[in-house]
Parts: sequence; structure tokens; C-alpha cells
Amino acid sequence: MNSREAILNKIRAANQTPSIMNVDNPGVEQKIQEGIVSVTPEDLWGQFKAEFELISGKFYSVIGVEKATDLVSEFISENKYNKIGTSGEEICESAIKKVQEHSPKLKVVSSANLSFEERKQEFASIELSVVHPSFVVADIGALVFLYNKTGTSLPHFLCDNTFALVKREQIVANQFELFEKLSVEDSKNMVFVAGPSRTADIEKILVLGAHGPRNLTVILVNENYPAI
Repeated sequence: MNSREAILNKIRAANQTPSIMNVDNPGVEQKIQEGIVSVTPEDLWGQFKAEFELISGKFYSVIGVEKATDLVSEFISENKYNKIGTSGEEICESAIKKVQEHSPKLKVVSSANLSFEERKQEFASIELSVVHPSFVVADIGALVFLYNKTGTSLPHFLCDNTFALVKREQIVANQFELFEKLSVEDSKNMVFVAGPSRTADIEKILVLGAHGPRNLTVILVNENYPAI
């Protein structure tokens, strides 16, 4: 008898041995339901915040775009920046208009108004950008950008400091839920961004900003809900 036959004989013998487990388990469905915990958006945002801050991201929860504007304006004032970039979504444009009220001389560069070559030249020299991801994934602390919607990746990667404005309803629990919401076309051209860029591939020396922003700040803009 070879080893294959020996293994098969053991399987056949095992199949003939009756199980000692009680198949009839009363109340099992009730126990399963009791074990299922209802997850609220607050729970998901709390999980995202914890995961995001573990990888050195900064997270704020505010009420209204104006409060988000105050954070961006304060950062600009502290660092004396005179130029800001944006990926052009409505929430970004609205925030930047309010930022300009505090800093009238601030130059605004929108990727939507530039050719590809112009984008590369402009955004390579901009220290700060304001962007808007398509989704936020709670369990891995990541932002998801769909480039068939934004049209470019440069505002998200070339600037050393990036502020991402997000809305409460953009949160998903995990990647399984994310892909349930995406069409095949949307999923072909997207990227996950989790925290500031860092690498230590070369001689184990930590390098910040190698392939993304040195500082990544997420601001949750609550409109009809209290700040989390």
C-alpha cells in the first residue's frame, strides 16, 4: 500500500465514525444574533481615527466647512505659505474661498484648470494642497481616491502637506464593503493613501515624503451631526 492509499483509507474510516457533537443545538440562532454588534458611523470614525493616528496621520472632526477652513488658515499662517493647490472638488473650492478671506494674497492653483505639463510644474512647487477622497476605509485607516473622478493624482502626492476634507457618509467598514460600492470601471484606477509617506528601503534610513506628502491631515466635516 502506498502513502496515497493509506491516507484515503484513513479518510474513509473517519467518515464512518459517528460524530460526538450534538447536531441539534437549540438556541444557536439566538446566540448568533446576540453576538452581532450593531456598528454605528461613530464607531467606524473612531476606528479610522485610531488607525490613522497610529501611522502618524492627523485627524480632526469639526462642524461645518468654516471650522475646517480655520485649521487650514492657521497652518498657512504658521508656515507663511503663499500658494495652495486643490484637486477642484466643490468642498475643496468652498473651503479655499474662505481661506482666501483670511489670506487675500494667497495664490490658488486648481489641477482642473491646467494641462498635464502645467500641473507637474505648478504642484512640484506648492507646499500645501486641499483634496477630497472618494471613500474612507475604517479598519485600515486609509483614504481612497478614484482618479477617473479627480482626473489627476498630483495634488495628492506632490505637495509636502495635504489636507483631506471628508464627509461623514464617506466611511466604509472595510475593503469588502468598499468594493461592493464600486463599479468595475471605478476600481480600475484608484489608490489607497494611508498616512504620511515614508520608506526605509535604502539602508534602513527613514525617508519622509518619498512618494507622497510628509504631513497628511484628515478633517471630517460634519454638517447635520455633532463633531465626533
